[in-house]
Amino acid sequence: MEKKNSTVFVVCLQFLAVLPAALSAAPAAAPGAAVLNSTSTIRDEAVIMDLQAKCQKGQFNFLDFAAKYNDCPAELRPALASNWSMIGMYFACLASMPEPKQGCEAIRGYHGMETFINDCRRHTSFFTMIRKAFQSGDAASECQKRLSPENIMPEKDLPRLCAMLAPALKTEGTAGFCAKVQAAGISFKPGHSCAAYMHFLTGGAACDSAQLSGEAKRRCREDAALLKGLRSGDARTCAASPLCDAIANKNARACEAYLAGANKEICGRVAPLARLAESNAARRREAQLKEAATPTRVSTIQQEEEARRAALSKEDPETAAKKAKMAQEVAAAKAAALKKSEAEAARHKMISDIRQQRKAAQLPKNEPPPQFKKGTPLQRVPPEVQKRIEAAERQRIQDGQ
Repeated sequence: MEKKNSTVFVVCLQFLAVLPAALSAAPAAAPGAAVLNSTSTIRDEAVIMDLQAKCQKGQFNFLDFAAKYNDCPAELRPALASNWSMIGMYFACLASMPEPKQGCEAIRGYHGMETFINDCRRHTSFFTMIRKAFQSGDAASECQKRLSPENIMPEKDLPRLCAMLAPALKTEGTAGFCAKVQAAGISFKPGHSCAAYMHFLTGGAACDSAQLSGEAKRRCREDAALLKGLRSGDARTCAASPLCDAIANKNARACEAYLAGANKEICGRVAPLARLAESNAARRREAQLKEAATPTRVSTIQQEEEARRAALSKEDPETAAKKAKMAQEVAAAKAAALKKSEAEAARHKMISDIRQQRKAAQLPKNEPPPQFKKGTPLQRVPPEVQKRIEAAERQRIQDGQ
């Protein structure tokens, strides 16, 4: 697996770890409180349903998921994945092999991963110390590198402790080794003790009986199983521990057991959330069906209302006859009024015409002179007029002389 895919895988693993929290919160919501029309919700539910389908077919694989779903839904990204220990063990297992090709640095570059890288490195150093103890390597030097940062004892005592621990890994139990440490005068700082760190030397039963937290107990059992397999020299006993199989047999595929465990755990957490997603999808489908039926219902109501109005508008014969008679009476009244108006207008016109004729008859008539009357012969000039004309002519002649 390439570095980029590894890092994306871890981020997506964090996203999946929060699914149970989302599921536990869901039943408390009021009916219909789920966001049915949110694009992001529908997209996230599609991712979950796809995971569920692969889980049911036994095809779910974190590496494939990381390569396909690089963008995990923001609302499903936790600050810390509850199943990180399994993935951390996967990388530590690969890094602890004699010739590791991949290790803790595969997750570098993502925010908040430094703590996980350091934890993976501590595991790797511890597993490498055990490997070197059984393969004639420098286990004591690896022991000092592993325990020095812990600051559990004075620095001067650390080389002697590691020199004693390297051979003790092959045969010693917790009580016997810690007794030798005490006899050698090696002291631990307050709050630390030899037994607290060495339960795994006795075996898995000692891890169960010790007052350890759940994660510390699981890690103690991992260390005990590794040590038991390497001490036995039996391939079957070694195969019971993925770490032993990977280290003793250089079998990198043995480390995939931790991925398989993570697959199983996450599939168990995806299943109930997938049921919630399916429930949400069913509600969406129901809402869509109701929405699709609404226009038809509205149309039906409109048709019923129009039919009701049409029925109300229908009249019985008696009412219709009354209305028809009333309409005829109104029309007759209008016609009579129009006829009366026209007669009145004619009468006024006639009176006006008579008045105009009388007025015209009273005016004086302008008749032309007798000589210009039609049919009358041209008359002679009156004598008095003729005399004036002749006098005027004589005066003109005199004036001309």
